[in-house]
This record gives sequence, C-alpha cells and structure tokens, in this order.
Amino acid sequence: MFRRCLVLAMMAAPATAGASELPDPMRPPDFESEAADEAEQASPRPSLTLQSTLIAPGRRSAVINGRSVEVGAAVAGVRVVAIHATKVRLRGGQGAFTLRLPSAVNRQKVESGE
Repeated sequence: MFRRCLVLAMMAAPATAGASELPDPMRPPDFESEAADEAEQASPRPSLTLQSTLIAPGRRSAVINGRSVEVGAAVAGVRVVAIHATKVRLRGGQGAFTLRLPSAVNRQKVESGE
C-alpha cells in the first residue's frame, strides 16, 4: 500500500509543479497581458504611429510615421527592437514600449512570386 501511494505521489508532483509554466495553447502569438499594456501607457513616449509591417524570409521591416525602418534602426529618438506581424517593439530613454497596427486595418497575406 505504501509503495502504491509513493508511486502516485511521484507521478502527481511533476504535473502540478510545471503546470503554471505551460503556455496557453489558445493564446494568440502576439498577446500581451493587460498589466503590461497599462504599464506601457503610463510612461511618456514620442508620438509614433505604426502604419504597416513586412515580414518576409530574411527581412522584417515596418513603416512608422511614414518612414521604413528595420530592427536596430532609430526613429524619433527610439530604437526598433523587434518587428512582428501586428506590432513593433521599441526602446528609448523612457524604457520599452510597443506600437500596434490599428485594428480597423484589413490585413492580407501577400503571396510571393507576383
């Protein structure tokens, strides 16, 4: 009986220990928590507008305030850290923040070769 309880306890321990570290499979890939969004909105940042992004094999670029930028480029005193399909991550003197594409924009996947 003791052996059975010990085996059951050993089997249950890893499942509960790592459960909080598992990602939610239904969460969108570019999801960020509301707490992170609120913290970003509280810090002052330059007036920037993300107008579009381009994700292609070997190239990621974005148009911010009418200017095409890539990762590492500076715009309005902040540096582009990462470019994703619907957002761009920037870092400046006030810290890091994210620009997002307007939700009203109709996004279409562009087929290559034409």
